[in-house]
Amino acid sequence: LMSIYQADFTRAYADTLELIPNWEEQPREVRILLVALAFNVGKQGLRDFSRFRQAIIRRDYLKAAHELTDSKWAKQVGEKRLADSLSCLTRAAMRID
Repeated sequence: LMSIYQADFTRAYADTLELIPNWEEQPREVRILLVALAFNVGKQGLRDFSRFRQAIIRRDYLKAAHELTDSKWAKQVGEKRLADSLSCLTRAAMRID
């Protein structure tokens, strides 16, 4: 079971590296959020979050939070998961301003 999880995690990590060209510039908590999102929705799912990804790449975390809120994913996950994700992005935005 652990090897399946590790393979899925490794794939999600690689997917975020490919889809977020400035990965290393992102705050640690945003990188964790991105890998978790890729782990749950897959590479194509993360690719489909195009406005969200573009906001992340621009480091416009408030716009990214808005795009995440206005998604099918937001309607499918629980309120706590969504709130945690939005909180992460808001904290990242506050550190940049």
